[in-house]
Amino acid sequence: MKRILNEDLVLMGQITPGTKYETENKLQLFDGKFTTGYRVKSFDITSKGPTGNYEYVAKLSTQIPSTLYTFEWNNIEEIAWAGWNISNSATALLESWVRPDNMIVEDLYITAYQTGSSESYEELNYMIVLEKYEFSAWDGAFNMVRNQSQAGSS
Repeated sequence: MKRILNEDLVLMGQITPGTKYETENKLQLFDGKFTTGYRVKSFDITSKGPTGNYEYVAKLSTQIPSTLYTFEWNNIEEIAWAGWNISNSATALLESWVRPDNMIVEDLYITAYQTGSSESYEELNYMIVLEKYEFSAWDGAFNMVRNQSQAGSS
């Protein structure tokens, strides 16, 4: 597997957090080749109104996740997680984690959850930094199977 230099990709945008099981946002990365893929380098979120009193959690996964508000690190489909202002009313608190051995061959899903009532939902900003890689078709097939949770835990 070899990193393709100068092919990093930065995805920035906004999503509206959903309530349980309702939000799915597909980020299309698949280029039709099974010999290239992306590795998530970083995943950051922030409230559109950073002075607000909202709490957010968000995650990246290779399949549509079954829950929005839990982080399941034992689920190989989940590859990055982030929280904003969690249990902290005085200052903004951002935490994020990325599975170090992630590799995306097809597409990526971003989901978010916000505490509070649905009337107060506010868009959430996100930034994802991805590194592009090139590998053999065999490694591409392995990563696809793994990303579909057929490989067991890492």
